[in-house]
Amino acid sequence: MKKYLNKTKSIILIQILTDAIYIAAIASIPYIIKLLIDYDYSKGSKGIVIFILMYLFVVVVGMLFQYISQLYCWKFRKNFNILIKEDIFKSILNYSYKKFTNQN
Repeated sequence: MKKYLNKTKSIILIQILTDAIYIAAIASIPYIIKLLIDYDYSKGSKGIVIFILMYLFVVVVGMLFQYISQLYCWKFRKNFNILIKEDIFKSILNYSYKKFTNQN
């Protein structure tokens, strides 16, 4: 198992980083909404526009990094399955004919 994880550790690292950025972006949404609600509207509409743009930016960043994380999750699963299947088939092909016919 350690061998498979060592061969796919770069994919795992990228997935962890993109998940962390996604979580930070999504976790900041309630704070931005709180700032928008607590905003003193007598200061003008410039602050409202800034908070709405911040909200949209955070949502786009969250969606982008969630998409990247999902791509690397699929890539990890594909590589992991290929590595395991290669080892299984190599071990089966290395059986002697007599041992192979005795096994189900």
